[in-house]
Amino acid sequence: MVMRFLLVMTLTLMAHTTQAFDFQGHALVCQMAYAQLSAATQKKVDALVAKSPEKHFSVACAWPDNVRDQKRYEHTKPWHFVNVPRSATSVSTSDCPKQGCLLSAITTMQQRLHNKPDTDWQALLFLSHFIADLHQPMHVSYFDDRGGNRTSVRFLGDKTNLHHLFDGDILGKRNFRKQAPQWLTTISGQKQQWQQGDALSWANESLQITRAVYAQLPASHNIGPDYRDTFAPQLELQLKKASVRLALVLEKALK
Repeated sequence: MVMRFLLVMTLTLMAHTTQAFDFQGHALVCQMAYAQLSAATQKKVDALVAKSPEKHFSVACAWPDNVRDQKRYEHTKPWHFVNVPRSATSVSTSDCPKQGCLLSAITTMQQRLHNKPDTDWQALLFLSHFIADLHQPMHVSYFDDRGGNRTSVRFLGDKTNLHHLFDGDILGKRNFRKQAPQWLTTISGQKQQWQQGDALSWANESLQITRAVYAQLPASHNIGPDYRDTFAPQLELQLKKASVRLALVLEKALK
């Protein structure tokens, strides 16, 4: 299993070297989730992915990002995040606007996949992608900052913004191919705990990290090793949780 995981990750990372954590994070979550699925559910996932434009589940999980700027899928853009007022201490379903948000999209895609488990490959990819997005703190963030996109920072001297920092920079410099097998072997003891709750409670976990991200942001907005070392382990944990929870959601939807 580990060798197969390494081979898939090597191939996918070589094919998408310019997309950094945006791609790698989704590929990592989906591949780890796939490894946790029952053999019967893996076959169902494989059959659905075979109907998609991609060949591997890990690669296919980036599809919602790849198509959201296309006219046909522009309406899906708000589904990648949920924003709250800066004063909020929790997220609720009422925070979703009429066009939908991350929370409503997950519910919709779960139902779609449950209704058409043999044909709706798009529901599979949207759902898998959105579960990962739910665990990236800046995707559960503030209206006024557009999820960190309006906060400019310097990360180790390079200009970026807070959203991009957490989408890619903090973990983008790490070697996922070496870390991934270790991650798979370290999650088993916490799986039962992480499987508790639902998308809303998981979103609230992310919001608490978001609040800390802003609270600990240096006044100068210069991000150094200390800030990175504070949040990198939390992001790694979020990726692990996302994989466990995605596996659980897929088992239920595809049973």
